Amino acid sequence: MKYVILIVDDEPCVAEGIILKIKRMKLSDAYEAVTCSSGKQAVALVRERAFDMVITDIRMPFMSGTQLIKEIRKCGFDKPVLVLSGYDDFEYVREAFVNGANDYMLKPVAIQELEKKLLHYLPQNEQEKPLAADGLLGQKEEEAFVYDRVITYAVQYIYDNYKNKMLSMEDVAKHVSVSYGHFSGLFRKETGMTFPSFLRKVRVEKAIELLEDPFLKIADICYQVGYKYPQQFSNEFKRVTGVYPSQYKKKKNEENRT
Repeated sequence: MKYVILIVDDEPCVAEGIILKIKRMKLSDAYEAVTCSSGKQAVALVRERAFDMVITDIRMPFMSGTQLIKEIRKCGFDKPVLVLSGYDDFEYVREAFVNGANDYMLKPVAIQELEKKLLHYLPQNEQEKPLAADGLLGQKEEEAFVYDRVITYAVQYIYDNYKNKMLSMEDVAKHVSVSYGHFSGLFRKETGMTFPSFLRKVRVEKAIELLEDPFLKIADICYQVGYKYPQQFSNEFKRVTGVYPSQYKKKKNEENRT
């Protein structure tokens, strides 16, 4: 018996790409994939045929992935639903969870992640159980999923915007639609670091990469990683690494000459 998966995406190449990834998996014979290009078609298919999972794009014309989830849940579909999203789609993902999504995958979907999700929600062993037996999360589990995604999106936003000298925790909290006070505690709980410490770590990591270039000046690197002043950059760099950037660069140059 095969698990039948409905893949919904208005871009056929995306759906076909997922099918190709499934075919490359070790347990590819355990899955059968059906595709369609709109939410309306997907609702009709769910009413006509039994599916074990729905994977849907979150942004589609006429009927979004969130609306699709809402409609098929009304139809009694109680199996896992996974949404495909980009890093900028957090608000849509959060709404999707509220309407009955189980999980999400970031585009472009990596084959390892896809295989992991399929094995988790469509276990090959009868002893294994999906996260929720009825395909839906309980309220506490749903909140845990959402908050985990909050930090995933927040961290990515920091990596995408660390060069911005004005980047603040308020900016990041606003991006993921969480209040400043709540985000502060949530971020520390999930990452084990305060927001300033995490941002400092990211900027220093990037600075270390740039210091590998013998032709880049420290002052230039300072501005490239989001610091306003070279002295501030030097102090923050030492705070993380134990040495000043000039010392680090000198050591690297000496190592490259040997």
